[in-house]
Amino acid sequence: MSCACTTCHCIVRKGLESLNEASESEEDLLDRAWGLESQSRLSCQATVAEEDLVVAIPKYTINHAKEEH
Repeated sequence: MSCACTTCHCIVRKGLESLNEASESEEDLLDRAWGLESQSRLSCQATVAEEDLVVAIPKYTINHAKEEH
């Protein structure tokens, strides 16, 4: 997989330990994401194991998707 943007930025509120480790390229892109938190991930890069997740979508990310950028 390759990362190209941060439009799928999400914040994992519960279940972070069930995700694969973030790659260096994902971490580099996350540095550019609006509303970055320590539990931020790009959903296009996160592989979920068995546990359920609770995620929050930052306001700018929601608006970006709605405004068809």
